Amino acid sequence: MGLYKIMLVDDEEEVRKSIIKKIDWADAGFEVVGDAENGEEALEKLEALEPDVVVTDIRMPYMDGLTLTEKIHQRHPSIKVVIFSGYDDFEYAQRAIKLNVTEYILKPVNVEEMTAILKKIRKNLDEEIEMRRDVDLLRERYVASLPVMREAVAIQMTWVGAPTIYYGDEAGLCGFTDPDNRRPFPWGMEDISLIEYHHDLIRLRKEHSALRCGSTMFLVEGYGLLAYGRFDQEEKLAVALNNLDMAQSIVIPVWRMGVREGRSMSKLYVTYETGFGYSGERHIVQQGCVSIQLPPRSGVILKYETVI
Repeated sequence: MGLYKIMLVDDEEEVRKSIIKKIDWADAGFEVVGDAENGEEALEKLEALEPDVVVTDIRMPYMDGLTLTEKIHQRHPSIKVVIFSGYDDFEYAQRAIKLNVTEYILKPVNVEEMTAILKKIRKNLDEEIEMRRDVDLLRERYVASLPVMREAVAIQMTWVGAPTIYYGDEAGLCGFTDPDNRRPFPWGMEDISLIEYHHDLIRLRKEHSALRCGSTMFLVEGYGLLAYGRFDQEEKLAVALNNLDMAQSIVIPVWRMGVREGRSMSKLYVTYETGFGYSGERHIVQQGCVSIQLPPRSGVILKYETVI
């Protein structure tokens, strides 16, 4: 990690200069990027300097340190605030705790104590950065896996039997396994598009009897490719999936489930790498087969049209 940026705020210039001079900032993992003599000046400089940590006195003209702390947390909640004060006052300390101040130090500032506190803050900042990187990496992997997840849901909702949705799966989250806690975790992180996708496929399953209780027939099996038919006396549907990261052509022998030559099958629903939705595109049955091009990590549900 590089050096973190720190700003000092105190109405006494000599105090600011003394602290800057006494501390080995680089050894503690910081560089002083600026200073200010009151809270108002500090807020003005904050946007340009973008410090990771602000060290401020409590009692200053125009705007005191506690008010400054409150405004910093409102505008920049990730900035750490260290307060130093010449007043061993319980009320000040209590207010500082309520404002989630990182440290509260009494003047005069002890070099060893200040250095130890800075190193502790640096460690916390390092851990927060690593945590954000881990979260970002997990998010990237989750987004990359979404097409495969949607393929799995397509099979789940078009396959034989009663589909089971595990807690949180429909929202792209972990879920509590306790039956009394049927809710995903954590709150506020639900994948709304994945919930919408589940709703669409659940609706299709309810609307088409062949998906609920029809016969099943494998039509195509290959590396990264799968197609099967679901049909009853009322309707005939075919489901085709491409699980590879490249496009593939597939020829589906729909004649095997009674689809007639020259008729058409329309794309009832599609899922692909960047999205999903209803389609309607038609494919004519030729020589008993329907030929379609499947994009990478995609799936399609085809419905037999009795009239062209």
